[in-house]
Amino acid sequence: MGDTTFASGALKKAEKYSEYAGERIDKAVGDDAIPAEAAIETINKLLNQAGQLHIPVDLFCVAQKLGIDVKYELMEHGQDGRLQKPEGGRFEAVLNIAQHPHRQRFTLAHELGHYVHQHQDTMMKEAVGGDNRDEISSLGVKPDEIWANRYASALLMPGAAVKSYWKNGMSRSDMAQIFNVSQQAMDLRIASLGLVDLPQQR
Repeated sequence: MGDTTFASGALKKAEKYSEYAGERIDKAVGDDAIPAEAAIETINKLLNQAGQLHIPVDLFCVAQKLGIDVKYELMEHGQDGRLQKPEGGRFEAVLNIAQHPHRQRFTLAHELGHYVHQHQDTMMKEAVGGDNRDEISSLGVKPDEIWANRYASALLMPGAAVKSYWKNGMSRSDMAQIFNVSQQAMDLRIASLGLVDLPQQR
């Protein structure tokens, strides 16, 4: 009887942890993890339905399946968002409500990158203080910030889709609109994929 009660309690605890933790992105873990590969796994595991990906990428769906709550608050000028976790609670991606929706989307993707790369193994009882994403984070000076920025770019603008649109002659402005990102983010993604010098169909 005692063993059954213990097993039942352990199962409920495991189920609670599983529900909290959400899906796991294995390719994001480790110092040698490649952001683009982690983003592809995120898309294939969480978003692909029957082999089809809908653009723009639904970041709220990604956050939900990872077990992360998305919240908004008014922050000081120059602050975009943060990732935090109260003790015994779920992770929260907090976004600056005053920022443009494009910047909010990139910030959310960036914070998701921090989570999959650094915090997937954080225990439920632990608390994580949130460092605000700001203009310095956007510059990508620190290794963790560089990783999260590259993950965000690959998640928001999947390489295969960008290459397909570019090959078919779509303009940069139309691509930015389709992916629901800023023109600057779109231009940087096109350049990072080495597409600038490739011919487009007319």
